[in-house]
Amino acid sequence: MGHFRKILGIWMALIILGTYVSGLTLPEARQIADNAESGDVALQWVPGAWPGELVTRKDGTTLWMETNFWNIQSGSGENYMRFIKNTEEVAFYVNMSGVVTNWGGNAFATPNVIFAGRAPAQWWGNKPTVGGYSWFSLPLGGDQINTLGSVWAKVDFELAKSPETLSRTGIIMWFEQPNGAPLGEVYIAFSDDYGGIVNTQWPPTDIGTITQTVYINGQARKVVFKIQRTWNWDHFVLEFIPDQEIPEGTIFIDVKQFAEAAVQGIVDDPYSSWTADQITWTSIGFGTYTGSNTDKFELGWILHDARLVESPLTLKVAKEIASTAESGDIVLQWSPDNPWPGELVTGEDGTTLWMETNFWNIVSGDGESYMRFISAGDSVAFYVNLSNVQTRWGGIAWATPAVVFAGRVPPSVTDGNELPSAGGYDYFSLPMPAVNVSNYNKILTKIDFELVKGEGTLVRPGIIMWFERSSDNYQLAEVYVPFFDDYNGIVGAQYGPWEVGTIEATVTINGVEKNVTFTVQKAWNWNNFAFEFIPSEPIAKGSGDVTIDLRPIVDKVIEEIIADQYSDYSENDIVWSSLAFGTYSGSDGTGFNYGWILHEAKVLPPKSEGTVESRESEIFYKIYVMWNYYNYYRYNKIREAYNKLLTNLTYEIPENILNTTEELRNRAEEDYQRAFELSSQPFYGGVANPRSFAYLRRAYLSIKNAEEILDKVIKYSQLAEEYKALLDEAKARNLSDEVLAEAENAGEKAADEYQKALSLPPGDPEIIDHVNEAYRFLEYATGILRDYITSLPVLEIKDLASEQDVGDVQFTWWDQWLEKPIKRSDGTTVWMQTNFWNIVDGQGEVYMRFIDASDSFAFYVDLENVKTQWGGIAWATPEVIIAGRAPAVWWGDKPPVGGYGFFDLPMPSSEISNYDHIWVKADYKVVKKEGLVRFGLLLWFENAEGWPVAEVYVPFFDDFGGLVGVSDKTTLGGINTTVNLNGETLEVTLKGEKGWNPGEWWSFEFIPQEQLPASGEIIIDIKPVVDEVIRQLSNQEITWTSISISSYSGSEGTAFNYGWILEDARVLPPEEAPTLD
Repeated sequence: MGHFRKILGIWMALIILGTYVSGLTLPEARQIADNAESGDVALQWVPGAWPGELVTRKDGTTLWMETNFWNIQSGSGENYMRFIKNTEEVAFYVNMSGVVTNWGGNAFATPNVIFAGRAPAQWWGNKPTVGGYSWFSLPLGGDQINTLGSVWAKVDFELAKSPETLSRTGIIMWFEQPNGAPLGEVYIAFSDDYGGIVNTQWPPTDIGTITQTVYINGQARKVVFKIQRTWNWDHFVLEFIPDQEIPEGTIFIDVKQFAEAAVQGIVDDPYSSWTADQITWTSIGFGTYTGSNTDKFELGWILHDARLVESPLTLKVAKEIASTAESGDIVLQWSPDNPWPGELVTGEDGTTLWMETNFWNIVSGDGESYMRFISAGDSVAFYVNLSNVQTRWGGIAWATPAVVFAGRVPPSVTDGNELPSAGGYDYFSLPMPAVNVSNYNKILTKIDFELVKGEGTLVRPGIIMWFERSSDNYQLAEVYVPFFDDYNGIVGAQYGPWEVGTIEATVTINGVEKNVTFTVQKAWNWNNFAFEFIPSEPIAKGSGDVTIDLRPIVDKVIEEIIADQYSDYSENDIVWSSLAFGTYSGSDGTGFNYGWILHEAKVLPPKSEGTVESRESEIFYKIYVMWNYYNYYRYNKIREAYNKLLTNLTYEIPENILNTTEELRNRAEEDYQRAFELSSQPFYGGVANPRSFAYLRRAYLSIKNAEEILDKVIKYSQLAEEYKALLDEAKARNLSDEVLAEAENAGEKAADEYQKALSLPPGDPEIIDHVNEAYRFLEYATGILRDYITSLPVLEIKDLASEQDVGDVQFTWWDQWLEKPIKRSDGTTVWMQTNFWNIVDGQGEVYMRFIDASDSFAFYVDLENVKTQWGGIAWATPEVIIAGRAPAVWWGDKPPVGGYGFFDLPMPSSEISNYDHIWVKADYKVVKKEGLVRFGLLLWFENAEGWPVAEVYVPFFDDFGGLVGVSDKTTLGGINTTVNLNGETLEVTLKGEKGWNPGEWWSFEFIPQEQLPASGEIIIDIKPVVDEVIRQLSNQEITWTSISISSYSGSEGTAFNYGWILEDARVLPPEEAPTLD
């Protein structure tokens, strides 16, 4: 992973207490987006159009830009999208009013720019794929994402919008199914005015978090992203929501981790049957999901750059870091007069490094080069930019800047001068006789680096080792273990190279351990052997934290030296000289430009196997830097919140409290200014100055106290109103004296604490404590009343279900069953059952009652500590069968229920065509306090032997969001039917799902596109549903056996508490059916 956050110094001091400030205004955005010049590409949306265009940049990479006004049918105003050829920027602007949407909601458009891949294939067609990067391309299989290194996206943008405009700005990615249909719409939000996923078929669910390092305007920030997921008609939607807004400017973010999490989120969804190998990652882009709670919106942005990069490190930053020395640092510079500068440096842990520019093949050149040891972090930075290079021996390889962290190169390489040995480990040292290598089971070497290179530059970064003869210390072999190699193998050798087999070595890349296969090349390089161990795929491109076991590599080198046909060496003749990180580099032209930062290079202790020993001073430095920035960020965030509270005051704030908050704010601003002044004074780079830390911490605490007091006083006033209303309602409902007394006692304590706060002089620190206590007591009092009052509706159903009069039929636990059908006053019969099919144990209450006086039904359950028979989140389906019977193998010889005459079940499927409509009426009320409920119709079908072949749910609403506990789930598309809801006739679309139930029958669900209410009178034509089920099961001889009103229910926890009343439920005769237009 990239870590140039470690290299802060003065360069970071300028950033850490200052922020990127956008100067973009809406008029400027409009002017830029509208004024296309020759060579530019301009798009403009008009009703019915979907403008988009592929554009190519000077470096050969491509972009796809589109306005994507997906939800706008019409509107007044203007919109422009422009690719500016000269600067290769994309500008967008929209200002519309009177917006008429296609599908409702408060999101109208998603103007976006794809910079890698394509949209899902069914939408994209045969357009060329976007990108043009040699090292990465999309589409990519979901099961291949975990094999990637970092995939860094760079986005540089400015944005402006009107106050009423809502926007979710950030990275947008798409994933598709094997047939090219969309499967996943994924947002990595930088900011989101919507606060999460909205305007979807089902509400979102929080499914976890991921933490990612994001580089924001040159600074690394750890950001925690909350993950939301939902289903939206035909695909998943996932959003990664940052815990702190990512401001506009230049952003570098590793999208690979998000893509992995998105695929896992799809795979893990309880209604998903997808596997990673069935999912394809298709695109990466920048965009704004935008709209308004009104019918107008105005938004503009300039996308200065959007692309994939191999590292967040830039050439400019690499140069700045490598060339800017501070006290204790060492900087080397190559020049024709100083061709091979080198220096031994000592780290804070006592280990040593030898660093050298090693421009071994360069005689002269124009430009600059720097190699810097950064003492504050024991890191090494290198940068070179040379043109007109004149070489000593020709070829395309000119230099190998390196950092030796164990041993020293053979003296013959340095004209007979033996350099000091680097290392200083008490468990490992070089030079080492080859016979001693076998003393180590593993030789774990850790390299943490970042690299950036200019166009045309060739590099081979990785581990470099030397071996020498024991007799005279003459060079014997140079060995390269590259992380990647632009040269694609050994170049410039006198003889060879030849492939001499493969080896496997354990490599840990950014925390992921892999067995990597290396192809071994061998050559004779004038004075010594040359070996290169080429990985089957790049280990790390732009950056990486790599730990590699060198033992099998060193063994292979020794083996090949001994086995060479011209060799007479034995193991005793070979010495392992040195171990280094370096970049063998050059160009096909006459110049090269690249840079790197080596954050860490060391041999790990044998027992550590990848753990890193922390250095006290480095920890001290990092802690101060981290906390300084943390306090800086929190100070500004809370100051903004405080000012917003002041601006939007709707309650009168007592004078002493308002004066207190203002006094705290003034104190905070003074401390903040002092911290800013101290940050420029040198101490570990300025930003870690302990005095700066202390002032910034105090500023944060002062503004935090100011904001908390003001916020609590406002909330106290709001809560006081709610408390009074709830107390009045509680007394009117004759709530128990005990509950009322507890609530009123807490309310009185709250009032007493609040009066104490008002009595104190402005600035008294005890005001904070009294206000907090007042709010705490009042929140407790309000909570008591709220809990009891919100429980009343379900308790009212409990009261009804638990009573019993003459003629009633009642169950008081879940294991009770009818002996015969219940006969209603009109002569029709019904069957009721608790049907707790998945529950084996639980504590609580269950009631189910047929009320003879009204021919109605009441059901109530309140169970906790539920233990299930088969697991899962669905446990019970209490139901009232109004026609037919369950499948014969379960029902036995009991008579079916119904008795309508015009319609009776069971019914062979061949007879269903005799009916144009089949109307079912339900007058119901459902109240839920805890758990998940799918309430509505349940139909059963059986085969010729009486075994169930299908259960069919037609819910009025469904907390489960679709079928659960099934396999091979598929989406069937929508069917239309007629519903009369409380006297109003509606055309309703039902989304179909199908899956295989573990009980060995098919499960179907037909879910209303817009869920129906939890209470009301519904008359629904179920004939289209039955027709679709028969069509799906057309190869079977089936019988429709039953219709019931049911509540499929359970919980994600171990308890559920809900109830319902069924005033009426029946199949209606044609003459009572709703009138159709």
